[in-house]
Amino acid sequence: MKNSHYKWSGAERTPIRICFTDSPMPMKPHAQGELELMYFFVTEGCKYKCNGREMTLEAGQLAAVNPGELHSCNDWGAGCRAVCIIIDLQKLTLPSLLKRRFDNVISDRQIENTINRIYALLQDDSDPAALDCLVLGCICELLAILLKYSKIPSSKSIGRKNELELVKSYVLKNLSASLRVGELAAAVHLSEDRFYHVFKDAFGISPSEYILETRIWQACNLLAYSERSITEIAQECGFCTASYFSAQFRRIMRISPLQYRRQSHTSDDLASDYSFKN
Repeated sequence: MKNSHYKWSGAERTPIRICFTDSPMPMKPHAQGELELMYFFVTEGCKYKCNGREMTLEAGQLAAVNPGELHSCNDWGAGCRAVCIIIDLQKLTLPSLLKRRFDNVISDRQIENTINRIYALLQDDSDPAALDCLVLGCICELLAILLKYSKIPSSKSIGRKNELELVKSYVLKNLSASLRVGELAAAVHLSEDRFYHVFKDAFGISPSEYILETRIWQACNLLAYSERSITEIAQECGFCTASYFSAQFRRIMRISPLQYRRQSHTSDDLASDYSFKN
Protein backbone atom coordinates (compact mmCIF):
# COMPACT_ATOMS: atom_id res chain seq x y z
CA MET A 1 0.00 0.00 0.00
CA LYS A 2 1.46 3.32 -1.04
CA ASN A 3 1.93 5.83 1.75
CA SER A 4 1.22 9.20 0.16
CA HIS A 5 -1.04 12.20 0.52
CA TYR A 6 -3.08 14.28 -1.89
CA LYS A 7 -3.20 18.06 -2.29
CA TRP A 8 -6.33 20.07 -3.13
CA SER A 9 -4.66 23.31 -4.18
CA GLY A 10 -2.65 22.29 -7.27
CA ALA A 11 -2.79 24.57 -10.30
CA GLU A 12 -3.87 21.68 -12.55
CA ARG A 13 -6.93 19.81 -11.30
CA THR A 14 -7.20 16.73 -13.50
CA PRO A 15 -10.51 14.88 -14.13
CA ILE A 16 -9.53 11.89 -11.96
CA ARG A 17 -7.17 11.90 -8.98
CA ILE A 18 -6.45 8.77 -6.96
CA CYS A 19 -4.46 8.18 -3.80
CA PHE A 20 -3.91 4.98 -1.82
CA THR A 21 -2.74 5.73 1.71
CA ASP A 22 -2.22 4.03 5.06
CA SER A 23 -1.70 7.23 7.05
CA PRO A 24 -4.24 9.90 6.09
CA MET A 25 -3.82 13.35 7.60
CA PRO A 26 -6.73 14.98 9.47
CA MET A 27 -9.09 16.44 6.89
CA LYS A 28 -10.27 19.96 7.67
CA PRO A 29 -13.86 20.99 6.79
CA HIS A 30 -14.00 21.74 3.08
CA ALA A 31 -16.14 21.35 -0.02
CA GLN A 32 -15.35 21.10 -3.71
CA GLY A 33 -17.17 20.91 -7.03
CA GLU A 34 -16.09 17.31 -7.62
CA LEU A 35 -17.39 13.93 -6.48
CA GLU A 36 -15.19 12.50 -3.70
CA LEU A 37 -15.11 8.78 -2.94
CA MET A 38 -13.22 7.40 0.07
CA TYR A 39 -13.09 3.60 0.27
CA PHE A 40 -11.75 1.90 3.40
CA PHE A 41 -9.80 -1.35 3.09
CA VAL A 42 -9.04 -1.32 6.82
CA THR A 43 -10.40 0.84 9.62
CA GLU A 44 -12.11 0.45 12.96
CA GLY A 45 -14.60 3.19 13.70
CA CYS A 46 -13.61 5.95 11.28
CA LYS A 47 -15.58 9.12 12.10
CA TYR A 48 -16.41 10.84 8.81
CA LYS A 49 -18.48 14.03 8.94
CA CYS A 50 -20.55 15.22 5.99
CA ASN A 51 -23.08 18.06 6.00
CA GLY A 52 -23.17 18.15 9.78
CA ARG A 53 -23.81 14.40 10.16
CA GLU A 54 -21.10 12.24 11.69
CA MET A 55 -20.94 8.77 10.15
CA THR A 56 -19.04 5.78 11.55
CA LEU A 57 -17.46 3.75 8.74
CA GLU A 58 -15.92 0.30 8.83
CA ALA A 59 -13.71 -1.72 6.49
CA GLY A 60 -15.41 -2.42 3.16
CA GLN A 61 -17.53 0.73 3.22
CA LEU A 62 -17.31 3.75 0.94
CA ALA A 63 -17.98 7.38 1.87
CA ALA A 64 -19.40 9.34 -1.06
CA VAL A 65 -19.34 13.15 -0.89
CA ASN A 66 -21.44 14.94 -3.48
CA PRO A 67 -20.18 18.15 -5.11
CA GLY A 68 -20.65 21.10 -2.76
CA GLU A 69 -21.09 19.05 0.44
CA LEU A 70 -19.11 20.25 3.44
CA HIS A 71 -17.10 17.37 4.94
CA SER A 72 -14.18 16.55 7.21
CA CYS A 73 -12.52 13.71 9.10
CA ASN A 74 -10.37 13.99 12.22
CA ASP A 75 -10.54 10.35 13.34
CA TRP A 76 -9.67 7.80 10.65
CA GLY A 77 -10.05 4.87 13.03
CA ALA A 78 -7.49 2.25 14.02
CA GLY A 79 -5.04 0.99 11.39
CA CYS A 80 -6.61 2.93 8.54
CA ARG A 81 -5.83 1.94 4.93
CA ALA A 82 -7.91 3.69 2.31
CA VAL A 83 -8.15 5.07 -1.21
CA CYS A 84 -9.47 8.50 -2.12
CA ILE A 85 -10.82 9.05 -5.64
CA ILE A 86 -11.72 12.57 -6.79
CA ILE A 87 -13.80 12.73 -9.99
CA ASP A 88 -14.59 15.92 -11.89
CA LEU A 89 -17.79 14.88 -13.67
CA GLN A 90 -17.80 18.01 -15.84
CA LYS A 91 -14.28 17.41 -17.18
CA LEU A 92 -15.14 13.78 -17.85
CA THR A 93 -18.12 15.08 -19.89
CA LEU A 94 -20.58 13.27 -17.60
CA PRO A 95 -22.68 16.27 -16.55
CA SER A 96 -25.83 14.11 -16.34
CA LEU A 97 -24.37 12.57 -13.19
CA LEU A 98 -24.26 16.00 -11.56
CA LYS A 99 -28.04 15.72 -11.23
CA ARG A 100 -27.60 12.66 -9.02
CA ARG A 101 -27.21 12.80 -5.26
CA PHE A 102 -25.32 9.75 -4.02
CA ASP A 103 -25.84 8.15 -0.61
CA ASN A 104 -23.08 9.22 1.77
CA VAL A 105 -22.33 5.68 3.03
CA ILE A 106 -22.35 2.70 0.66
CA SER A 107 -21.55 -1.00 1.14
CA ASP A 108 -21.24 -3.15 -2.00
CA ARG A 109 -18.87 -6.01 -2.81
CA GLN A 110 -18.72 -4.89 -6.47
CA ILE A 111 -17.13 -1.62 -5.32
CA GLU A 112 -14.39 -3.52 -3.50
CA ASN A 113 -13.67 -5.65 -6.59
CA THR A 114 -13.46 -2.61 -8.88
CA ILE A 115 -11.16 -0.68 -6.55
CA ASN A 116 -8.89 -3.71 -6.16
CA ARG A 117 -8.56 -3.79 -9.96
CA ILE A 118 -7.62 -0.10 -9.97
CA TYR A 119 -4.96 -0.78 -7.34
CA ALA A 120 -3.54 -3.67 -9.39
CA LEU A 121 -3.43 -1.51 -12.53
CA LEU A 122 -1.52 1.25 -10.77
CA GLN A 123 1.30 -1.17 -9.95
CA ASP A 124 2.13 -1.37 -13.69
CA ASP A 125 3.38 1.84 -15.32
CA SER A 126 4.82 0.27 -18.49
CA ASP A 127 2.38 2.02 -20.85
CA PRO A 128 0.86 5.28 -19.51
CA ALA A 129 -1.68 5.53 -22.35
CA ALA A 130 -2.97 2.01 -21.75
CA LEU A 131 -3.05 2.72 -18.00
CA ASP A 132 -5.23 5.79 -18.49
CA CYS A 133 -7.66 3.83 -20.68
CA LEU A 134 -7.95 0.94 -18.23
CA VAL A 135 -8.30 3.20 -15.17
CA LEU A 136 -10.95 5.26 -16.96
CA GLY A 137 -12.88 2.05 -17.68
CA CYS A 138 -12.77 1.09 -14.00
CA ILE A 139 -13.91 4.56 -12.94
CA CYS A 140 -16.90 4.38 -15.30
CA GLU A 141 -17.72 0.92 -13.94
CA LEU A 142 -17.51 2.28 -10.40
CA LEU A 143 -19.88 5.14 -11.24
CA ALA A 144 -22.35 2.68 -12.80
CA ILE A 145 -22.36 0.68 -9.56
CA LEU A 146 -22.91 3.83 -7.50
CA LEU A 147 -25.98 4.78 -9.54
CA LYS A 148 -27.89 2.14 -7.57
CA TYR A 149 -27.30 4.29 -4.51
CA SER A 150 -28.37 7.64 -5.95
CA LYS A 151 -31.47 9.65 -6.64
CA ILE A 152 -32.47 12.58 -8.84
CA PRO A 153 -34.05 15.44 -6.86
CA SER A 154 -37.35 16.82 -8.17
CA SER A 155 -37.27 19.94 -10.35
CA LYS A 156 -38.97 21.87 -7.55
CA SER A 157 -36.33 20.88 -5.00
CA ILE A 158 -33.57 21.68 -7.53
CA GLY A 159 -35.00 25.17 -8.02
CA ARG A 160 -35.23 25.71 -4.28
CA LYS A 161 -31.71 24.35 -3.81
CA ASN A 162 -30.34 26.79 -6.39
CA GLU A 163 -31.98 29.59 -4.42
CA LEU A 164 -30.44 28.27 -1.22
CA GLU A 165 -27.02 28.14 -2.87
CA LEU A 166 -27.21 31.94 -3.01
CA VAL A 167 -27.71 31.91 0.75
CA LYS A 168 -24.59 29.75 1.15
CA SER A 169 -22.62 32.17 -1.04
CA TYR A 170 -23.83 35.08 1.10
CA VAL A 171 -22.65 33.27 4.24
CA LEU A 172 -19.20 32.70 2.71
CA LYS A 173 -18.84 36.39 1.87
CA ASN A 174 -20.02 37.63 5.28
CA LEU A 175 -18.45 35.29 7.83
CA SER A 176 -17.18 38.15 9.98
CA ALA A 177 -20.70 39.61 10.28
CA SER A 178 -23.34 38.64 12.80
CA LEU A 179 -25.28 36.17 10.66
CA ARG A 180 -28.82 35.47 11.85
CA VAL A 181 -30.89 32.61 10.50
CA GLY A 182 -33.97 34.84 10.40
CA GLU A 183 -32.24 37.25 8.00
CA LEU A 184 -31.21 34.39 5.71
CA ALA A 185 -34.76 33.03 5.74
CA ALA A 186 -36.16 36.44 4.80
CA ALA A 187 -33.75 36.63 1.85
CA VAL A 188 -35.48 33.61 0.25
CA HIS A 189 -38.97 34.67 1.43
CA LEU A 190 -39.45 31.86 3.95
CA SER A 191 -40.36 31.79 7.62
CA GLU A 192 -37.47 30.91 9.88
CA ASP A 193 -39.02 27.55 10.76
CA ARG A 194 -39.71 26.68 7.11
CA PHE A 195 -36.25 27.84 6.08
CA TYR A 196 -34.66 25.56 8.67
CA HIS A 197 -36.45 22.47 7.31
CA VAL A 198 -35.92 23.36 3.63
CA PHE A 199 -32.23 24.07 4.14
CA LYS A 200 -31.62 20.89 6.12
CA ASP A 201 -33.57 18.81 3.58
CA ALA A 202 -31.48 20.24 0.73
CA PHE A 203 -28.04 20.04 2.33
CA GLY A 204 -28.35 17.61 5.24
CA ILE A 205 -27.25 20.25 7.75
CA SER A 206 -29.07 23.01 9.64
CA PRO A 207 -28.40 26.67 8.72
CA SER A 208 -26.73 27.38 12.08
CA GLU A 209 -24.52 24.27 11.78
CA TYR A 210 -23.56 25.31 8.26
CA ILE A 211 -22.58 28.80 9.42
CA LEU A 212 -20.49 27.38 12.28
CA GLU A 213 -18.73 24.74 10.16
CA THR A 214 -18.03 27.25 7.40
CA ARG A 215 -16.46 29.59 9.95
CA ILE A 216 -14.29 26.73 11.23
CA TRP A 217 -13.39 25.83 7.62
CA GLN A 218 -12.25 29.38 6.97
CA ALA A 219 -10.36 29.43 10.26
CA CYS A 220 -8.49 26.26 9.22
CA ASN A 221 -7.33 28.00 6.04
CA LEU A 222 -6.18 31.08 7.95
CA LEU A 223 -4.38 29.00 10.57
CA ALA A 224 -2.56 27.02 7.89
CA TYR A 225 -1.78 29.76 5.37
CA SER A 226 -1.58 33.05 7.29
CA GLU A 227 0.38 34.50 10.19
CA ARG A 228 -2.66 36.14 11.83
CA SER A 229 -3.03 35.64 15.56
CA ILE A 230 -5.74 33.33 16.88
CA THR A 231 -7.63 36.36 18.21
CA GLU A 232 -7.54 38.02 14.77
CA ILE A 233 -8.70 34.81 13.09
CA ALA A 234 -11.54 34.45 15.59
CA GLN A 235 -12.77 37.98 14.79
CA GLU A 236 -12.39 37.55 11.03
CA CYS A 237 -14.43 34.34 11.13
CA GLY A 238 -17.26 35.87 13.16
CA PHE A 239 -16.59 34.50 16.66
CA CYS A 240 -17.35 36.92 19.48
CA THR A 241 -14.31 35.91 21.58
CA ALA A 242 -11.11 33.94 21.08
CA SER A 243 -12.08 31.58 23.92
CA TYR A 244 -15.44 30.75 22.30
CA PHE A 245 -13.67 30.23 18.96
CA SER A 246 -11.14 27.87 20.58
CA ALA A 247 -13.89 25.88 22.29
CA GLN A 248 -15.91 25.45 19.08
CA PHE A 249 -12.78 24.68 17.05
CA ARG A 250 -11.73 21.97 19.51
CA ARG A 251 -15.26 20.51 19.55
CA ILE A 252 -15.36 20.16 15.76
CA MET A 253 -11.70 19.51 14.89
CA ARG A 254 -10.81 17.68 18.13
CA ILE A 255 -7.58 19.65 18.50
CA SER A 256 -6.91 23.25 19.51
CA PRO A 257 -6.34 26.01 16.91
CA LEU A 258 -2.68 26.21 17.94
CA GLN A 259 -2.22 22.44 17.57
CA TYR A 260 -3.87 22.59 14.15
CA ARG A 261 -1.52 25.39 13.04
CA ARG A 262 1.55 23.46 14.18
CA GLN A 263 0.28 20.27 12.55
CA SER A 264 -0.46 21.96 9.22
CA HIS A 265 3.04 23.45 9.15
CA THR A 266 4.72 20.09 9.70
CA SER A 267 2.79 17.96 7.21
CA ASP A 268 2.69 17.77 3.44
CA ASP A 269 -1.12 17.82 3.73
CA LEU A 270 -2.58 15.79 0.89
CA ALA A 271 -0.24 15.37 -2.34
CA SER A 272 -1.45 13.74 -5.53
CA ASP A 273 -0.50 10.12 -6.21
CA TYR A 274 -2.14 9.36 -9.57
CA SER A 275 -3.79 11.83 -11.90
CA PHE A 276 -5.67 10.86 -15.04
CA LYS A 277 -4.38 13.11 -17.85
CA ASN A 278 -7.12 14.16 -20.27
